Amino acid sequence: GWAWWCLPGAWELIRILGVLGGIEWFDELSIRTVSLFEAMALAGWLSAWLVNACPAAGVSLGHSPSRRTWLLAFSAVAIYTVCATAINWARYNNLLIPHGDSAMYEEHLWNITHGKGFRSYLDQGLFLGEHIQVVHLLLLPLYALWPSHLLLELCESLALGAGAFPIFCISNRSSGSRRCACFLAIAFLLYPPLQFLDIAADLKTFRPISFGVPALLFALDQMERKRVKTTLLLFALALSAKED
Repeated sequence: GWAWWCLPGAWELIRILGVLGGIEWFDELSIRTVSLFEAMALAGWLSAWLVNACPAAGVSLGHSPSRRTWLLAFSAVAIYTVCATAINWARYNNLLIPHGDSAMYEEHLWNITHGKGFRSYLDQGLFLGEHIQVVHLLLLPLYALWPSHLLLELCESLALGAGAFPIFCISNRSSGSRRCACFLAIAFLLYPPLQFLDIAADLKTFRPISFGVPALLFALDQMERKRVKTTLLLFALALSAKED
């Protein structure tokens, strides 16, 4: 696996050639992607090391996860949801959500439940003129029971955490290892960009586009199961999270 460490060196050589050639856009691209190639080298080397250190015995692919394995996965999702929701609720209660977008999406639900249509005073008109983004309207039944921004935060964290389940199923089906499937599901929950999207360091703590992440992951899982209609429905749901 030591050959993997040639990758960052090769990329640095290519970068130097780009600088010497005066290709500014390539120089910028190489600077911004160097961490990606370093991560690839580290991942490749670790994979080779693990394969040699712990050679896998023959495993049958695709066996059903045990109840204990499912319980571990559910527990991980529950812990993530509680932690992320607690952080977002604390920011709300301490007046640390200054960005208007977070309130605007609740305003959409409030306007619809009060007969004002899909409007936003932030955009001074119909919101669809700004974005094709309607997935959060699925929260209307819950919002009618609990009209609060805190509900939106809870649902977003729960939806993002639920993305661990298709990761778990796909991994188990591909590797035949329940332990591997569990570890990958937990790794998904520990993935910093996922937490950034949920807790949002730029203070937009609720974003409907977040619902597109689990929708896309569940769609990929259903596609592997050859369930075409369900796959198309989930892809449509992902598209409703935002036009881009």
